[in-house]
Order: sequence, then C-alpha cells, then structure tokens
Amino acid sequence: MTFGALTGAFVLRLMSNHDWHSIRMPRLLWLSTALIVASSVTMEAARRALRHRAIRPYYHRLLLTLGLGLGFLIAQLMAWRSLVARGIYLASNPLSSFFYIITGAHGLHLMGGIVALGYLVACARSLEIEAMMERRTISEGVAIYWHFMDLLWLGLFALLSSLG
Repeated sequence: MTFGALTGAFVLRLMSNHDWHSIRMPRLLWLSTALIVASSVTMEAARRALRHRAIRPYYHRLLLTLGLGLGFLIAQLMAWRSLVARGIYLASNPLSSFFYIITGAHGLHLMGGIVALGYLVACARSLEIEAMMERRTISEGVAIYWHFMDLLWLGLFALLSSLG
C-alpha cells in the first residue's frame, strides 16, 4: 500500500505542475538492480535446496542472498551520494524528492528482509536439517517477501528511469 500511494502521488504530481526537472539517474542504479535480481535467483536456489533437505547449499545460498542484498543497499547509498555530489538534494525539485523518498522507503523495507535473512542464516549455521525443516514456513515467507521486494524494485526502477 505504501508504494501504491507513493506511485500514485508521483504520477499525480508529475501531471499537475510544470516545475518538474528531469535528473540523470545514477548509473549505480543499474548495478543495484543487477544485485537485487541476482539475490532473487540465489534466494530461490536456497528455497529449493531446503525443499530437497540440502542444508549446506541452503546455508551458502542464503549467505550469498544476504551479501547481494547488502550490496544492493550499499549501491543505493552510493547512488544517493552521487546525486548529492551533483547538487541534487531531497528538496531540489519534485523528481528528486520522490526519488529519495521512494528509494529510501524501498531500502527500509529491504532492511526488514535482511534482518529476516540474518535470522535464517543464524538458524541454518547449525547445519541441523530437522531444525531447519521446522522453520521451513518462515523460510518460505522470507523468500516470498524477498521476491516481492525484487519485483517492486524493478517496477520502481522502470518508473524512475523513464523520467530521468
């Protein structure tokens, strides 16, 4: 709902005024997009490994997913930094305001997924298959959330890039 409201406000604001100044989106957004797509692939691989009771591959794929998620956040922060270096701040114009708010909200939601991934990694570290099978529902929920964050980012990235 948050992102639907933000996207709706974004589109309404775009159509209502002529003070919209386009900004060149940082190229780092392409890197962060590749990282989050790759993390969705590794999350799915982890989910399938758990389904086949392969705990060691599950653990390693979760770790990789966690690393890619952190890489996404770092790339996003670097993209913000590159905008600031070009003099583009939160209040510079409506597009920059929406860019920072939308990417920041997505980043906060992704941090929730990273916390959940950290929990699963800590549980899987024991390499006890029965303990992980008891947490399979949690793992499935985290995978669904993670894939949603990926798909959401792809939509947000397309929206922001189309105006930059």
